[in-house]
Amino acid sequence: MLCAAGEPNEVHSCDGEVILRPLAFKRTFSDCQSLNKHEPFVVSSCMTQRPVIPKAKVTTDTSQEEAFQNTVLRPIIKMKHDLLIAYTKHYIADKNQHFALLNLEKKLNYVRSCFEQDQVLRSELRGIIIGQFTTDEFDRYSPMSTAINRRIVTIIKERMIDHVEVFSN
Repeated sequence: MLCAAGEPNEVHSCDGEVILRPLAFKRTFSDCQSLNKHEPFVVSSCMTQRPVIPKAKVTTDTSQEEAFQNTVLRPIIKMKHDLLIAYTKHYIADKNQHFALLNLEKKLNYVRSCFEQDQVLRSELRGIIIGQFTTDEFDRYSPMSTAINRRIVTIIKERMIDHVEVFSN
């Protein structure tokens, strides 16, 4: 059971065991006595890393899907932009070694067709985003997963099309 933090990369269990954690993660632990041995309390730092998107407004007229998109998806996608670019670049390099030789129009068409035809690509990219959800966000996502999945792929596809020139480098 986790109860207190010692050095920045150490977590001490109540039985005295030291568990090493990466320095990049700041963890907070509450009262050791209230923790169940099988369910240690760990606060995720992912929420503090998400960017704020001022244009992504949520009003009383906003649908649940759009509100989720603006409050959860867009910040995560923006935060993971470099990883999404790297993954798509790797995917394109694996599938088409002559991509750099194509003209801009053919590159755009190729990226669009990858998103339309390759279920594995779409699933992997969705997984990168869904993996960043908190448990509460996942609970909100589950009932409307089909609509949200479509939104995830659409947003990522548009971002990749906007950055198609980096896939040739």
